[in-house]
Amino acid sequence: MRFNKWEQISVGGCNLRGPQGTVLGPTLFLVYINDIFENVSSQMRLFADDSILYRQIDSPDDHKILQRDLETVLEWSKTWQMRFNIDKCHRMSITRRRKPINFDYRMEGKPIIKSPTEKYLGVVLSEDLRWNAQCKEVRSKASRILGILKRNLGPCSKEVKTRAYHAMVRPRLEYATAAWNPHTDKNVDSLEMVQRQAARFVCSDYRRTTSVTGLLENLGWDTLEHRRLLIQSTMFYKIHNNLVNIVFPLIIIPQISNTRSSHQFQFQQVQTNNLTFQNSFFPRMIPVWNHLPSTAVLATTVKSFQEATSPALKIMRPTPGLRRF
Repeated sequence: MRFNKWEQISVGGCNLRGPQGTVLGPTLFLVYINDIFENVSSQMRLFADDSILYRQIDSPDDHKILQRDLETVLEWSKTWQMRFNIDKCHRMSITRRRKPINFDYRMEGKPIIKSPTEKYLGVVLSEDLRWNAQCKEVRSKASRILGILKRNLGPCSKEVKTRAYHAMVRPRLEYATAAWNPHTDKNVDSLEMVQRQAARFVCSDYRRTTSVTGLLENLGWDTLEHRRLLIQSTMFYKIHNNLVNIVFPLIIIPQISNTRSSHQFQFQQVQTNNLTFQNSFFPRMIPVWNHLPSTAVLATTVKSFQEATSPALKIMRPTPGLRRF
């Protein structure tokens, strides 16, 4: 029996008393905790004092193995006199089954709280693998910062306002978009609305009769959707050219065809009926990559790739009604 399920447990809040703000402090801390996963059979990821323990659940025994790994981590913390903040520990299940088998994971006898969403390295992951919660949080934070700029930089010049937007607001909208990129109209438009409001602020034009699209064109700002797609295309280029420590999964297969095409490094489109998977990074990027001109794919630097790719992306359009290629 296959449950097609992933269990993820966020183990956070390792507390270690010691001087704060020292130069060697972070390095010594990493050295101190670096062996935490040595006797753990599940996958584990560490970042500063937070850790993620996760495992694919194919049978009931996998639940028990994951629980045993939790106990192993707890034994490690006792051995090295560290303490986990159990109140900050959560678990999240990712599954398509309507009635998944639940398991009561515990730490020190206390149940671990189940959460439908979990933030990992600043990105909100959801149990349904959609980006609704992430987009909502990103828009909220970016809108708050934009509001601060409006209150404090109202009398400033267009150049000052533009620099403030590029430095403080747009990075919030684009953080880690190589990993996440919404495909629904609702989420795409909600993020674009922040930039449209920023365009009015920069141009000091709040008239209802003014075309915001015209303002954006005069400012020379590409849509956030176009910029996200360029960021993801750049990541695909880096993976293809071994510029990052990421490899193509086994489902990514080179296209073997004798027909005329734009370039020789095309890949077969991944066939799936799951819209969530279809709009994930690799299945979504393959048709984009296949339609890029050879000047982009054969570029020798990231900068030259982006220069050749950006115009090509502007003429691509998503399927009507859906934000996907």
